[in-house]
Amino acid sequence: MVIAIDGLRCDEVGAWGGPTTSTPALDALAESGLRFDAAYASAPCNVPSLASMWTGRLPWEHGVQNDHDVLDADARTLAEVLAERGFDTFGVASDFRAGRARGLDQGFATFSTVDVEALGEPTSDRVAQRVIQLLDLYEPSTRPFFLFAHLSDPKPPLVRHSEDEGRIELAGALRGGESLDYLQVARETLDAAELRAIRALYSAEVREADRAVARIVADLERRQVLDETLLIVVGSAGFEWNDRGWIGDGHSLHDELVHVPLILRSRACASGAIERRPVSLCGLARTVLDLVAPESAPPAGACGGWLDVEQRLPARPEAVFFGVQDDPHLLGARTRAVDLRGVRDGPWKLILDSERGAGRVYDLAHDPRELVDLADRDREHLRVLAERLAARSSSQP
Repeated sequence: MVIAIDGLRCDEVGAWGGPTTSTPALDALAESGLRFDAAYASAPCNVPSLASMWTGRLPWEHGVQNDHDVLDADARTLAEVLAERGFDTFGVASDFRAGRARGLDQGFATFSTVDVEALGEPTSDRVAQRVIQLLDLYEPSTRPFFLFAHLSDPKPPLVRHSEDEGRIELAGALRGGESLDYLQVARETLDAAELRAIRALYSAEVREADRAVARIVADLERRQVLDETLLIVVGSAGFEWNDRGWIGDGHSLHDELVHVPLILRSRACASGAIERRPVSLCGLARTVLDLVAPESAPPAGACGGWLDVEQRLPARPEAVFFGVQDDPHLLGARTRAVDLRGVRDGPWKLILDSERGAGRVYDLAHDPRELVDLADRDREHLRVLAERLAARSSSQP
């Protein structure tokens, strides 16, 4: 089972140093499973990130480089491989772009999107309810199952939930439920109190998603199948809340957008283990197959890297890559056009503007917030990282 939470930043999860009261369910899973401290999405937005998780290929390899692109029907996905191995495959999403609309339902026998009556209505609990209904339908079966649940509450519009009444003090003109367009327009005029209120609303949305995870886990426990289930919880992409003067996703490759929480709970991994070396979500498909259907070949073109469940990688693991490219025909007046690719190799990270050829280099060991660009004074690391990125960018999937 894979639970993906869109817009989930690492600094919002207790196990990654975030508020200890925000994510009790995720923190409990991290305590009982394997936590990847430096997991990277292949793109800073949901659709290409999910496409990479399902195919094991990078955005410029599978062709889904932004939230508007559609995965080609010829692409081979994890769900398709598992279906051929006799798995029942189910999917449920809270965002239509996580499924059929973008070709991400390939291989799922059943894929549904929860019905929402009004913009800004919370959906995580509805997804959890639908997951439980699917498990009710599956329970008489003796076949193994693969279930994907997608939660998108942490992204705008941000609303207040009944469980958080009295915990959030709104400021200025904020009333809750503001759209992303509104927040981007108002960004330059928001004062410190309003920005704190927006972040508090975001934390409330994360708590809503965490409650849905808790409900799903409790249902697996009730059915006495939790310990037999490979459970993966992952942030499909992060979100910027004015960290660098912008609100949104898909516009940069800084860590607030591509460094994501990842937890894997399985009998194959030690309880409470931590993997601190960088890994790519591109390795998810190969890892799942390695654990539940080792005789199956991964999707064609899947990258060589995988998630080191038993922590047996060599001392120098593979570099991780990521990228994003907007469709210029679909850009709105407040959307930033980008064509970016990046690589992290150990503590070093390069973000390259493909159109201008300009690169930024960061030493995450000493500058985890990526505030100091070292490209001009560390030409050697710029050269080495650029060569690694060029080699991967030109390789055939």
